[in-house]
Order: sequence, then structure tokens, then C-alpha cells
Amino acid sequence: MENEKRNSISKEPDSWALDWLKELSFMDDILFRRAFRERPDLAQHLINGILSKPDLSVVSMNTQDALFAINTKGVVLDCLCTDSDGNIYDIEVQTDVSKALGRRARAYGSIIDSSIFKRGQDYKELPDRYIIFITREDYLRNGRQVTVLAMRDEEGKSEDESGMYHVYGCINNRDENTEAGRVLADMGCTRAEGMYYDGYRERMEDFKVRKEGVREMTGIMEQIRNEGLEQGLNQGMQKGMQKGAKQTSIQIAGNMVRLGFASEQIAQATGLSVEKVAEIAKGIKN
Repeated sequence: MENEKRNSISKEPDSWALDWLKELSFMDDILFRRAFRERPDLAQHLINGILSKPDLSVVSMNTQDALFAINTKGVVLDCLCTDSDGNIYDIEVQTDVSKALGRRARAYGSIIDSSIFKRGQDYKELPDRYIIFITREDYLRNGRQVTVLAMRDEEGKSEDESGMYHVYGCINNRDENTEAGRVLADMGCTRAEGMYYDGYRERMEDFKVRKEGVREMTGIMEQIRNEGLEQGLNQGMQKGMQKGAKQTSIQIAGNMVRLGFASEQIAQATGLSVEKVAEIAKGIKN
């Protein structure tokens, strides 16, 4: 498997993969996770810009972190960070805003809490937790480039001290005269030349300009495509087998009808419904 991976990276990339690579931005999981991996400075810049926390310092980061809770659906997080005060930040690049992002944030936050909250800990020890969605479209439809949601009373005051925050950064609403707007612009940019932040520009060049990075990314994309083609072929074969098996059952049912077997007996022998057997019998008699 390791040899296959090495070969896919060492060979010259196909033109279709190069065209695909040109269109990628940090809004695409495949590039975001690879570019941000082992680069907490990039995540720190994003969080600082989106939340206007210039003093925040990211001390740990994992990309594509898989979290599970007992008897629950597991989640794979795009980028999970911890700052020097122990607060948690989950950064998610989200191109599909048709999904229930608020409820997704709720689920992600719950699993994050359960993964860090240890037996015997006091609830006061739970850190603040931010689920940050970066989107192109205006999911909340409020025209803002950044929205921070928290539990508030009817006067808009935050009194519950839960430390739970859902954050939405919208690229299409960005104001590039602000730090948050420039961060959002960089996230949606497909070319290094158009970026504001040197760190993002460097990583974009690493994977879109430098030969080794280009081969790595196109090799990954070719592997994804091949796996997709193989899966599609297997699904096609499975559907064909299922279709063939059903056709055989219909033929057997027809023969049993002609031999005078009862509908219930035919249904039991072939796995078809009694209604389907009756339909077949009606066709034969007509």
C-alpha cells in the first residue's frame, strides 16, 4: 500500500488532476486539512481574525480528528485547536449550507465536551468551546461577515455562562477593509498571488506551485477518483446481480403459475410478494 502511495506521488500528474487542483481553495477539505496540518500558526491567524482575539495563542491542533462518544454517531472534525487558556476551537470549512449547521454544531460540541470531560471533574472546569463554520453563502441570511451566537436572554444579554459559541464566517459577505474580511478572502482564494496573509500564500504555493506538493495533491485526487470509480463499478455489478436475481425469480414464478402452484407457495419459493405473483399470473392468463 505504501509503495502504491509512493508511486502515485512520484509519477507525472494527469492534466485533469492539474485542472482540478487549480480550482481548489482552503474551502475544500482535501486542501484545507493538508495545508493546515502541523501548522497551528495558520489556525491561530484564522481564529484571531474571525473572533478579533489578537492575543489568542494556539498551543495544539489536529486536522481530520475523529471523535466518538458511547452509543453515538462519530464525527470527523476538520481542525480542532486548543489555546493557551485551554479553550477549544473547531474550525469547519462548509461548502454545503443546505445542511442544518446549527444542529451539527450542537452535535459536534456535545461530542467534543464528552471527549475532554473526565470522571470526577467539576463542571466549572469545562473550557469555553467555539464551533466555527466558514461558508461561502450566507447561511444565516443576515448580511454579516461574522456572526457569533451564544445563549442570551430576551434583552440580548449573555447570562448563562455556558461557554458555548457557534460562529459563522461568510466569504460572500466579507469586508476586506477588516481583518476578518481579509481572512475570509484568503480562505476562498484559489491563487497564492491574491492572498493577504504570507502564511496562507506560502501553503498555497507549497501545494499548487512546488513540484513535490503538486504531485502529492494530484496523487491524492487520483486515488480518490480511482476509489470512486471502483466503488461505482462494484455498485453497478451489485445492482446487476440483484436485477438478474429478480428476473430469475420472475421466470421461476411464471413456470410455477403454469404448473398450477398456489400464489402463496410461489411467493414463498421465489421471495416475491403475493401481489407480484398475482400480477405475473394475470399476465400469463391474458
